[in-house]
Amino acid sequence: MQLVVHRGTNVNCPENSICGIKEIRKVTEDAIIEIDIVPTKDNKLVLFHDLSLMRLCGIDKLVFEFTFDELNTIQKRYEFIELEDILKLFPTQKFLLDIRCNYHIDFFLESKIDLISIKEDLFAKYKNRLLNINTNNMIIICSDLEMAKRFINELDINVDLSENFMREYLKYIEETSALPNLDFKFKRVSIQNKFLTHKIVNIFHQNNIEVFSTPSMFRSIENSKTMLQTAKKYNCDGIWLSPINKEIIEELKE
Repeated sequence: MQLVVHRGTNVNCPENSICGIKEIRKVTEDAIIEIDIVPTKDNKLVLFHDLSLMRLCGIDKLVFEFTFDELNTIQKRYEFIELEDILKLFPTQKFLLDIRCNYHIDFFLESKIDLISIKEDLFAKYKNRLLNINTNNMIIICSDLEMAKRFINELDINVDLSENFMREYLKYIEETSALPNLDFKFKRVSIQNKFLTHKIVNIFHQNNIEVFSTPSMFRSIENSKTMLQTAKKYNCDGIWLSPINKEIIEELKE
């Protein structure tokens, strides 16, 4: 089973940080590390989970309202890092790159963002930078179907759909034993651990699509162990976990 460590951190470091990536690699160098990226005003890609600065920086504005240099001067709570610098620091590390083009409406205050009005600008900023990055050692994931298809067609890269996109189709898949006609071919699908069933996993496997289990918002070693057992029970191909320890790595090998 492939391991993805969620949001570029483990136990002691901030999410999407150099410290967090180093911390994961001390436990294992074989895991895929999931990091989130958001573009800045001057078309740089920074490691950051939210479109808004509110949750992590206490500023009620969007990341791409500021240049990269401005982001690290307007606040001191979070250190912004360019994606290119991460790839230089960890040239052999496999990353899962989560292209942020949506938000978690149930959790973060950024739900007031008018996504329709900014998506074209978002896509242009992502495209501008990704054209110059070697994505061969990456898995790219996106929560917006139309944007994902544009990445495939205009950048010729493989893109998976994120868990929050697929969630709305799970009931349909289980009831019909068929996949929705998305006009979109993908290699793997991510499903939140609590929604896994033998039937859903089997339907994806019958269509040659790998199933990765993804975690809840609650982080603990015990929770990671429980999710790993559930993923094994349903014969998943991969699992997103955070935090991890050596014991979990050993369990994955069994």
